[in-house]
Amino acid sequence: MEYVQYFETAFIPDEKPPSNPKDRLYLEGMHDRALGCIFGSALGDAIGLYTEFMTREDARNAYPEAKFSLVTPVTPRFKDEHRARFPERSWTDDTDHALLIVLSYLRNEKLDPRDVAYRLWIWAEQGTRALDRMPLGLGQTTSQVLEFDKYALRPEDFAYQVWHIHNFQSAPNGSLMRTHPLGILCLSHTLEETFEIAANFSNITHPDPRCIVSCCIGTALVRALVTGLIVDVRDINRTVVQASVWCARWLKKQRVLFPDRVYPDLDMDELFAHTRNKVYPAEFNLDPLGPLRLDEDGKVGYVYKTLGAGIAALRLALEESDGIRIYTLLKT
Repeated sequence: MEYVQYFETAFIPDEKPPSNPKDRLYLEGMHDRALGCIFGSALGDAIGLYTEFMTREDARNAYPEAKFSLVTPVTPRFKDEHRARFPERSWTDDTDHALLIVLSYLRNEKLDPRDVAYRLWIWAEQGTRALDRMPLGLGQTTSQVLEFDKYALRPEDFAYQVWHIHNFQSAPNGSLMRTHPLGILCLSHTLEETFEIAANFSNITHPDPRCIVSCCIGTALVRALVTGLIVDVRDINRTVVQASVWCARWLKKQRVLFPDRVYPDLDMDELFAHTRNKVYPAEFNLDPLGPLRLDEDGKVGYVYKTLGAGIAALRLALEESDGIRIYTLLKT
């Protein structure tokens, strides 16, 4: 297969941001990209709420113009039980949980998944107190994990217990959706350290290997984008393989640490089927998201679909010189 060639160089030494503060332009560029990641993710979350959980057909019927505005005049959201709970121009729990990671880091000056687990547990009861936001939109898996009274003391154990209850089949996107700040907070870490941090932050609610590797890929891609290390699709492919190799080692380690637990191997063909979709020239008018079947019944929240959609958009951004096709993609 095409991706096999990347395995031999999966762990080539990666560059780090310059330590010389005189490299002002580079550091300012990183700062701008970091802000773009945080604010852009929140804006994308708020736009995504317009069509969240809808099929493509339902979304087209609800928003025939396929245009969304968060500034006056604000595009009214389709009124249903899910969307009616959220205030106008609101984001969802995706951004709330990402902010918990940021707030935890600012408070402790380190990345601490146990502290974030405690904050998640509090959030489920009280919401984001700093912004006076209710705990809206919590996914089923995270909700079940947080129901344990002693969750904050042993989050990884209770997360595994819920995964076990679901017969090791549950792999929703609840941990992937919150990890983009980690890509920024891992700028001073090596790539392997970044993978480990991403895995630890997923493991407090979503221990399925598909969730783990997705968080590793997403976090590493954000980190590389902020530092300017992603310049073409080959860099994306390499990152996916590097994360896959690291995750295979992580699984072996988990089996040694917890011999009584089940940790199935990653299906590499499935992972690459979701992350290696080609982007065709605009004149072909082909939807790069089509093969992912994002509105497939019963699998809307599957972590590989979310990961694949993000990577498809990134491929498109790298291969297109303007935003016209991105806009066309939104309309489809």
